[in-house]
This record gives sequence, C-alpha cells and structure tokens, in this order.
Amino acid sequence: MKDLVKVEDKRLIAVAYERDQFGREGQRRFITSSPEELFFYYFQMPQSNRNHYEVICEGKPCKLYFDIEFSFLLNPLKRGPEMVYTFIQLVSAFAKSLEYTEPQMADILNLDSSSEEKFSRHLVFTKTVFSNNGHAGAFVRSLCDQINCAIETAELSAEFVDLFGMTFKLNDLRELYVYTTDSNNDVAIFVDHAVYSKNRNFRMYKSSKLGKMKFLNRAESCEYEAFVTDSDLLFKKQLKPGYQDLVDINPELYRTFLDSLITNIDFEADEILSFETEVPKSVSFRAFPKLGEAKLDVNELGLFIYPELESFILGLLRKRLADLGMEDCSPFFRTCKGLTSANLIVYELGHSYRSVLTLTVKDFEEMNFHFHLI
Repeated sequence: MKDLVKVEDKRLIAVAYERDQFGREGQRRFITSSPEELFFYYFQMPQSNRNHYEVICEGKPCKLYFDIEFSFLLNPLKRGPEMVYTFIQLVSAFAKSLEYTEPQMADILNLDSSSEEKFSRHLVFTKTVFSNNGHAGAFVRSLCDQINCAIETAELSAEFVDLFGMTFKLNDLRELYVYTTDSNNDVAIFVDHAVYSKNRNFRMYKSSKLGKMKFLNRAESCEYEAFVTDSDLLFKKQLKPGYQDLVDINPELYRTFLDSLITNIDFEADEILSFETEVPKSVSFRAFPKLGEAKLDVNELGLFIYPELESFILGLLRKRLADLGMEDCSPFFRTCKGLTSANLIVYELGHSYRSVLTLTVKDFEEMNFHFHLI
C-alpha cells in the first residue's frame, strides 16, 4: 500500500477490488492505472465482477464527495431524495459563502445504490476540488457543525444566515437527521464522516459490494450533465487495433466515468481549494450560564446546552483521535456533569469503535483540557 500511495504520476488512479477467490471476506488487491486505461479495463469485464473501490490516496487532490445513508427500518418516514436535495443546496450555499465557485446541479453526480433495507447515495461534486481529502473532510465537518448548532439553539443565527442565506427553515435542517441505532438518543445527520480518512476506499460508479448486486448508478433525481470533450470522442480511435470492439465506447458514459473518479483532477482547469483543518486554540465562554451541580441530560441530537463549546470539543476530539490513528471514528456525547464550585465540566464521549473517552474542562479561562481514553 505504501508504494501505491506514492505513485509519481499525479494522473494515476489507485483502485482496490474484491473477488470471492481472494479468501477471507473483505480482502482486496490493488492496481494503478491511468483513468483512460481504467475505463477500458473496467467496462470490458462482466458487471458481476465490478466490485471496485477508488483509493483516495493521502495528500492527493480530490473532488468533494459524500457518502449518504440511513436505515429504512429505523427511519421509515424519511424521504431520502428530498433530504439529498436540501443537503446539496446547503453545500452549495456554504461553498458560495466561502467565495468558492458555487456548485451547479449539472456538475454534481448523484449516484444511488439503495436497497429495501437502506437508503444509500454517493455525491460527487465534479468541479469542486480540495488539496486533499483531509481538507474536504474539514469542510464537511464545519458545514455539519453549523447545522448542528442551528438545531441545538433552535434558531437560525445571524452567522448561519450569513453563511447559508434565508432560504432554509429549521424544519428543513431537522429533516436531515436520522436514527442510527434502536436507541432514540442515537441520531445524526445522514452524512458519513468516516470516508475522509487516509487512503480511503470509496466505491466506484457502476460497482457493487461483493455479493450484494446493488450497483452505484445514476439516481433518478440526478441532474448531472456529461460535458463530452473532443478528446473523449477520439478515445476509441486511439485504442490498439482489435481492442476497439471489446467495449462499447459511449462518449457520455466515458465522460461520466472520468468525472466520477474522486482523484481524477484536471490540474490545468480545476481550482484547488484549501480548508483550514487546525482546531482553534480558544473559544469564548463569557456568554455561558452557570451549570449548577446537576447532571445534564443529553438531548435528541447528542449535544447539551453549550453548542459553541461542544462544537469546539468535537473538533478537538477529532484531532486527538487522528493523533491516535483513529481518524475514521465518529465521536458523540454520552453524558455531561457540571460542577460550578470547582469551575469544572466533565464530558463523557463515545465513538464508532465503542470505546469511551472522558474530557474534563478544568478551567474555562486557561482552557485546561484533559483526555482519558478507556
């Protein structure tokens, strides 16, 4: 894998694939290829053999992408397509507020592999490119933190309106939250934050998980338009004699496939964006009321009564988990105790590996934090 992620040709795509004969479940093998050769290799094989994942290599520029999912069993009344549309509008508004080029629906690949049990979408913003997937993940976390803060305070603050405009209502934001377990307390925005870890394997367009036969295809609501270039039209003519009839070179399919690859970047045409990934060194606590000495109950969003503090803590925790090699974890709050007499707050948090981490705020003025991982 180390050799894989250090390919010198910045246009090479790293790909993982699965086969039944590889042995234990989940075992993968890896290849590297140019996007053009990958298309030929990929579409000349039977559809049932397309169990492929693009490796989003550490440090490599990538398009903005999302993995969106929720259980129909736990969320029978949720309307996935409408939720996706709202979320895309939020992403576009947030990007515009940061003075990025505003994403257009025609540039967004909306891919669907939903089943009777699960709603599942991949979104690829084909014209929005970050310097690496860490920066893309920081953009996504910041966006979701803004939504969490609005829901927690039950109001659209002046800051929120500055970032997103006046198009959205609180009910629009509430609709994005789904139950993640049978417990009524385990709810979250339907975006998977774990897909921004180092060397992430991200399922490719027209691929299925091994043994599932649920392939990622264009969603009915997808408004993406394949902008076919002159070189796309010439690709078939560039193939060696005898190879031209082995695969149907549909120019629109060819362009869609190239656009779907997260790390296939046009370095001459695409603007490479950066997003601050460092956790802020301080946060203001002057407006926080006194806690008293009672144990606080976690609300339905997994937060307490200080959204600014808690958003800061989640950012700090993500960085700490990354330092421990656990960057693909999704932290959440369990309990909180406040002791005003000792100027103390103790948070207990969990994450997707089911460990427990406690964070103690010993002094608001000096920002003295202590982590303990159980």
